[in-house]
Amino acid sequence: MILRPRRTRITQFSLSTLLVSVTVAAAVLGTMLAWPAWKEYLLVQEFRKAVLEATTPTERAEAFAELAKRDKPSSLRRLQRDDDVGIALLAAYWLCVEREERRYRLSGKRVEAFVASLEKRTGLDVPDWWADSLIASRSTVPVSVASGATMMRRAGENVILTGGERIIVPQEVYDSRDQHSWDTYAATIGPNHGYVYIAREGGRSSTLFCVDAQSSNIRWQTTVWALGTYGGRGGSRDYAAELTLEDGLVVVWGRSQSECCVEAFDAQRGTNVFRFCTANRERSLSWLRSRMP
Repeated sequence: MILRPRRTRITQFSLSTLLVSVTVAAAVLGTMLAWPAWKEYLLVQEFRKAVLEATTPTERAEAFAELAKRDKPSSLRRLQRDDDVGIALLAAYWLCVEREERRYRLSGKRVEAFVASLEKRTGLDVPDWWADSLIASRSTVPVSVASGATMMRRAGENVILTGGERIIVPQEVYDSRDQHSWDTYAATIGPNHGYVYIAREGGRSSTLFCVDAQSSNIRWQTTVWALGTYGGRGGSRDYAAELTLEDGLVVVWGRSQSECCVEAFDAQRGTNVFRFCTANRERSLSWLRSRMP
């Protein structure tokens, strides 16, 4: 009897081994190709966490600077849909900004694109002067704010005048402005409350007051970060602001010669809804990378 070799089992074994090897190799290759994108995703998520946990303008600006270094459009487009409005607006801004070596600017068409994104996301009407400031930023072109407010003392009372309306405010509001500085007032008056903002020279953080129109008592007060520690590059006197009331929000629109900012607050409680500032781009990658595991 002649024995013949069993080639079938050897063939099956060889095919199974080859299949496993190919599968493992594909998995390893896929991991190697996906790792840079996954690392980028983790970095962006760490940036997002740092932004949300920031308690000062400096901390927020340092965290936002990481996004400014994220040149990947995919990361920016993903963050443009973020639940946090401030993060989404900054991503939209960086998708529109033009980089020229170390300078950043927005052309007319790109300003229109960013303003459209801002209005769509927030439902707010962007003042024309604020949109113009986006074009004029980092230049010497002056942009006039549409409206302001004047503080006057009449018969021992502190009166804020704005847009043909008036409201009496307590002494605390008057004293919060440095009378020997270039601080200015911005105000808007609603049916039951008036809102007064002290626009600090250079765009430094300041206070927004809600004053009861009948009793003249302060209902709430909160901090507006404005340009924070990054304001006033074009001169310490050039910061100006305007307040608007829209859909239950009191909105602070601010600009200096070099930067713009906008912050919205719940008109009833004074809680912050979102913050956006074009100055949040100055720090290096080292701040956030030092916090990465």
